[in-house]
Amino acid sequence: MSEEFDFADKVPPSFYEMGNKIIYETEAKGLNPGLIVLLVVVGLLLIFLVGNYVLYTYAQKTLPPRKKKPVSKKKMKRERLKQGVSAPGEKLKVHHKANTIHSLQDRNGVRLDTFEAILGEFIQFFSESLGAVNSYVEVIPDDLSREILDIELSNEM
Repeated sequence: MSEEFDFADKVPPSFYEMGNKIIYETEAKGLNPGLIVLLVVVGLLLIFLVGNYVLYTYAQKTLPPRKKKPVSKKKMKRERLKQGVSAPGEKLKVHHKANTIHSLQDRNGVRLDTFEAILGEFIQFFSESLGAVNSYVEVIPDDLSREILDIELSNEM
């Protein structure tokens, strides 16, 4: 056990060189490395959040609103009718209404609004037009008709 106390009277080399000037408290020179890491992480997180907010507000201003998909066929049909698009079974009704003449002015300047009056005017106009010669229509010579149609015409024409 005598070997345990061989170094009891000797001073370690680091304390020996300093003498009696042992420093018990030291002040930090610069920032703590943990604080630097914390500041970098918080800064990056703040930049990420601000960037996302800016992109979100820009997208709200420039992009059109999202269209929600209707859940059922009935709701889909209702949505399409609200937008003015006809449902598949109602296509004929829409075209029928689009091709309807609602009013007509006859030769005397009288406005015709009823279906019967418009129909009567059409029948009268086309009845008078049948067999009438139109001065704006020119007669096509037989040679030109044969050339265009590339067929043999009978002599009766």
